[in-house]
Amino acid sequence: MRRAALILLALVVAVSINVVRLETDTDPAQAGAGRLLELPSATLRVLEAGRFNRQTVVLLHGWGGSLKWWRTVVPELSRYHRVISFDLLGHGGSDKPREGYSIEEQGRLIAEALRELRADNVTLVGHSLGGLVATAVAETDPFAFRGLVLISTPTQQSHNRPPAIAKLMFTPVIGHTIYTLTPSSMLSESATIAFSDTVVPPPDLLADIPVMTYNSMTATSRAAEQFMETEPGLVARLRELELPVLAIWGDDDRLWDRASADDYKVLPAATVKMIAGAGHCPHVESPTEVTRLLREFVEADW
Repeated sequence: MRRAALILLALVVAVSINVVRLETDTDPAQAGAGRLLELPSATLRVLEAGRFNRQTVVLLHGWGGSLKWWRTVVPELSRYHRVISFDLLGHGGSDKPREGYSIEEQGRLIAEALRELRADNVTLVGHSLGGLVATAVAETDPFAFRGLVLISTPTQQSHNRPPAIAKLMFTPVIGHTIYTLTPSSMLSESATIAFSDTVVPPPDLLADIPVMTYNSMTATSRAAEQFMETEPGLVARLRELELPVLAIWGDDDRLWDRASADDYKVLPAATVKMIAGAGHCPHVESPTEVTRLLREFVEADW
């Protein structure tokens, strides 16, 4: 009996130590592709391309991604415009601190970076989580931006259809243990649901998830949920901005219900485009069509 109690105590201590370790884990920025942009509050990885005498297109990736998720649209866009891609805080080569992951904080950080880069005539493009951040960026100064392109950006948390492992991953203690025991390859494999089941996702893109710390992974997810569920809500925020909005959605999205796409239709300045056969990542799955839509929106005479 005493031995069993000691074993149980040891397990509790081990689990507690693991929870504390994961919750306080940080990781500094690493350049890789692109360069590091040092700001007072954090360091972000940024990649610039294109013609600097034209309009600026800013690309913000989704949860668990990085700037390389835009590599299939950047070459064409950069022939005509200045293109700036970021790794959001907690992702890719950017800093992964203990805190600072609220969508509002992420938005202010990107806005600060754009001022540092002297970006003007800016159209903000965000995928999923990146669309929420793009909205927060626009809220810092609506008159500084030309419009918003939101790709597979959900409007309500209730529209989410996460896989079972994702639900467990964000459960306190259980999630910490699963994260510690799950090989990186399995974490990557869990992201295949973000694509249509007819698409073979690029392995190097899926590998972006294990690059995150557990803290940045869960804190970012909680922040996105809070941003959607806290008044006034995403659609009301967009209505208040009074900016042109293009919402792009894949009709085979397995992560989020297409009811989110329908929500955008109440906005007077919004256009909704459905991409046939695409999942949650139409810019990766159907890059030619998405690039065409982006160019049409960016080059429109608003």
